[in-house]
Amino acid sequence: STLHPPGGLTDPWHPVRLRDTGASVSVLAGMSSVFENVREMVRGSEVTLGTVVLGLIVWRVLFHKPAQKEEEKAAKAKPAGGKGKRPDEKKANVARVVGQAPAEPEPEEIKYREDWTFAELKEYNGTKPNRPLLVSIRGQIFDTSSRADMYGPGGPYGSFAGVDASFMLATMNTEATNANKAYNAISESEKQSLDGWDSFFKGKYTCVGKLKSLTETGALA
Repeated sequence: STLHPPGGLTDPWHPVRLRDTGASVSVLAGMSSVFENVREMVRGSEVTLGTVVLGLIVWRVLFHKPAQKEEEKAAKAKPAGGKGKRPDEKKANVARVVGQAPAEPEPEEIKYREDWTFAELKEYNGTKPNRPLLVSIRGQIFDTSSRADMYGPGGPYGSFAGVDASFMLATMNTEATNANKAYNAISESEKQSLDGWDSFFKGKYTCVGKLKSLTETGALA
């Protein structure tokens, strides 16, 4: 039968109750031995536990923080709220932008006509990339676009572009003040020089019109 300790004590581990049974005393003695063994284990493991704690501290200092920084960088690089764009999407957007860029203007096509003026010819002096590079000799207008290195801006004969260069070629004086100048009073030798240039241009370049501002004799109209 169950023994009830005096004084209303009901705790089965109460010393008074344990005293009444030899079995209970043996259990208490066994538990005491277990506690002693645990204390000895802890005492013997003090150095080992200290080493483990120190290792954990070193790991946190050396590895945990850099790893945390890498995670922060990755978080910043990650599009927030799904609003970012993948690299392939960015390339596609760049391609679309390039595709929408205005194309270079088509080269202007010159139709042959014989009523050109000095003012109109001046617009074709090589400063506008979509317009042909025109040079006039004896009132004949030639398209010299294929030799922009010679007759274009900065070229050795750039002063001939967009003007009648007859007087300049006859006298070999390339000063801009000699552009669109009458050549009807040039010397015989200068006339021969101009004839040579006239033949050269006719054999090399396409004639696209004539100036009405000059007469066939080279006088200003």
